[in-house]
Amino acid sequence: IDVAGTAVKMGAGSDLKVDLQGMTRVASANPSATLLDVSSATGLSALTLTQSTVTAGVAQRLLHLQASPDFTLQSNASTLTGNIDADSSSMAINLAGGSTLTGTVQATGAAIALTGASDTWNLTGNSAAHSLHNGGVVRMSADNAARASRTIQVDEYVGNSGSLYVQTHLDVSGSSSDKLVINP
Repeated sequence: IDVAGTAVKMGAGSDLKVDLQGMTRVASANPSATLLDVSSATGLSALTLTQSTVTAGVAQRLLHLQASPDFTLQSNASTLTGNIDADSSSMAINLAGGSTLTGTVQATGAAIALTGASDTWNLTGNSAAHSLHNGGVVRMSADNAARASRTIQVDEYVGNSGSLYVQTHLDVSGSSSDKLVINP
């Protein structure tokens, strides 16, 4: 699916459910588009992607969430590329079945869960969430390029036998290093 703007828009309503299966490509030609836009969805609203590929461009957002408490983004064996942002709404981002998210998350009310060893989050910049339950792989340095350090800031981190890859420089004191910051 190639769209000129938003691919999926979930507006006001309670217990909204969207289930996309086998989407081989969802992308927008609009450079400032938000591919998945959720606003004022209440109750147990959810977007489930199964065996799908959703790619946002460089300046685009993969998902924008606003005024939608208890929203769930469920990814099953899918590849998601782009940034996720949200207001203070609580939300769940669940990666399962070999899913990959490449991008940032700026959602202080989000609970992020990588449920299996084959689930991966490749960070492309700083991120913030309420919690991170890592049963897969979090790569803060997926590109191995020379760059500024990256930070994940959370209130809660649970390892769940997951791996956290960071890039660090051991040159001198104060050299840049990726960081996992757990708020007190």
